[in-house]
Amino acid sequence: MRNFTLSLLSAGLVAGALSAQAAPGDIVAHKDSKTFSRAQFEAQMIYLSSATTKYLAQISMQARAGLAANKAMVGMTVYGLDQAYGNTGQSATGDFVLAGEYDYSTDTFTPNKDGNLLNDVVGGNFGLMIGGPLGQYAVVDHGDGVYFSKRASFATPFPQPVKVGGITTSYVDPAVANYQGKLKLLWVEAYTDPVTQLARTRIVMNDLDDSMWPTAVSITGTKQIVADVTLQSTTLEVSVHSPTPVVDAGGTLCGLMCSERLASDSDQFFKGDIQMGKGHEQQRYYDGAAWTNNGACHFGTVWYADSEATVTPFYDTIKQQGLAWLVIGDMTVGGSGSMVTACANVNAGPNVTVFYLSDTVIPAVAIPGIGGKLGVNPGVLLPFGVAANDPLSDRGQITITIPNDPSLKGKSFPFQGLAIDPAAGSNPAILTLTNTAFLNVL
Repeated sequence: MRNFTLSLLSAGLVAGALSAQAAPGDIVAHKDSKTFSRAQFEAQMIYLSSATTKYLAQISMQARAGLAANKAMVGMTVYGLDQAYGNTGQSATGDFVLAGEYDYSTDTFTPNKDGNLLNDVVGGNFGLMIGGPLGQYAVVDHGDGVYFSKRASFATPFPQPVKVGGITTSYVDPAVANYQGKLKLLWVEAYTDPVTQLARTRIVMNDLDDSMWPTAVSITGTKQIVADVTLQSTTLEVSVHSPTPVVDAGGTLCGLMCSERLASDSDQFFKGDIQMGKGHEQQRYYDGAAWTNNGACHFGTVWYADSEATVTPFYDTIKQQGLAWLVIGDMTVGGSGSMVTACANVNAGPNVTVFYLSDTVIPAVAIPGIGGKLGVNPGVLLPFGVAANDPLSDRGQITITIPNDPSLKGKSFPFQGLAIDPAAGSNPAILTLTNTAFLNVL
């Protein structure tokens, strides 16, 4: 893997962010998944035979060490799950979590029993999120709070979970990831808007202390806000929810896929880094008419639950969308980190993504002949590097080294990628801009 060094010349270009940037470029439009669908789950006998409620209400994906590039671990929330996968009480209507493995190259899902013991037998289980470079951590919402489990090896199922101390509310959409060398819990915190006095939520992150596992687990330290509301209303509830970590090849948190809702309309958003402040907001890439939540962002295709009832019955299928996305890990002076991208492969490939450094972001603008929108200053575009996208995963990654220059601390460098899917046969080349993202030096 090639290592790119941020030059001092580039450092001199840094300026403040101005306004809303670009969202991930849409390559393959929002559509029903054939794999994560009621019909397919019935064919695989994943549902309880007597189930009267059959919903697919959440999905997540993460890689782990030793897993092929085209595969990912899967966590799902399924109503009417079969007893073989954890619904031991045989509830016909309850929600339970399901683990499995997905093959991106063949679009095949294989359920397993790794998540069986994470279920409360009476139901009320939501949002299985698996994390860690070895796939060793899992969190799930139960009716009385967040639960955590840790396994010694991916070859074994997750053991009985332990309730996480320090969180006093339930159904907070927990997720786990490594960041700056520490295990973190991401979760949704409720608060009151100081101006409108209306209910709001934001995504926060705490250290997760698992040193006493399996006896006790708790959040510790000062919480870090990583996403807040961007939608505005003086009369309606607005909330950010469903944090989905987007990680590099080593399992380090670099960005977020999430949802944001206004009243009962919840749409899909993407965040190319995890810092806060003007210019670091999440950007909407799917605006639907109903409710969408927790998604899977590991490949060039993303998946998410959608209650849209105009095409298929309520939560009848997970939706999917092909995007060009970019995330950048936070880095320290004298340290290094990753820039990670992916784009849905439509032509034969091989695909590449070219990265551009600019001095500031601009209001996103469409460019004729190019998908997505330009979100950085076109007057200052410095080619920074190129990532070859793996044809098995549609992902690419480069390593960036930060000079040992104290003046860089606290700086944010705006970037955007141009994904190139070369011409193949009668199909013309496809050019798609990624979302904007910042390289933040801590």
